[in-house]
Amino acid sequence: MGKGSPAPPPTHDIFLHVQGGGWQNCLPAVETFVSETALAVLSLEWAKASSTELSVVLAEDAFVRELNMTYRDQPNATNVLSFPALEGDPVRETRCPGDAPVLLGDVVLAFETCVLEAQVLDAAAPFADHTRHLLVHGILHLLGYDHEDDFDARQMEAREVRILAAFGVADPYH
Repeated sequence: MGKGSPAPPPTHDIFLHVQGGGWQNCLPAVETFVSETALAVLSLEWAKASSTELSVVLAEDAFVRELNMTYRDQPNATNVLSFPALEGDPVRETRCPGDAPVLLGDVVLAFETCVLEAQVLDAAAPFADHTRHLLVHGILHLLGYDHEDDFDARQMEAREVRILAAFGVADPYH
């Protein structure tokens, strides 16, 4: 690249593993769905010029229950788990040599829990919209956002609402 040439835009590799459940039945274009969602989050929230990698696992509740017990000492399934690869705030503090992509981590969603939650939310949040919300939520955790206190929760929720609106998904908090 010559002097003064603009740097190429960052690339974002999203690796999807469907571990179990009826994900493909409920989301027929699941690969596109996950990729579009993850790229939307990264394009709006990843301010770095560096490329990234992240993994999304769509699993059954039993698998998520095991992860939740192993890593959080919680004996039940939960809708989404995030396993950040970086400590601290990756949006502000990324230390990667050269052009190596930043490994953000893994997001794992539990199928049966997502189905039940979407049924409870009913028409206000179809399964795809609820799943998209959880995926956005999980990826934001990989980027260092959390909801440990009211201020942080409001900041994270505002980001979620803005990203979901780009997909025509209603505010899940109202």
